[in-house]
Amino acid sequence: MLQTHKYHINITITGTCIKQPFTISYMLKFICMLNASKEGSVENAYISLTEEERQH
Repeated sequence: MLQTHKYHINITITGTCIKQPFTISYMLKFICMLNASKEGSVENAYISLTEEERQH
């Protein structure tokens, strides 16, 4: 039982490490969108976000 739990934790950690760069980029985009919304241009930020997503 403990063995499988340990294995699951390892998979979770590995998955998190792999996803880390994506998560950071999403966080940066989100921060940019927040900053843009303060200036009332959240629609422009959202459009640029979706365009960048299509490229990947």
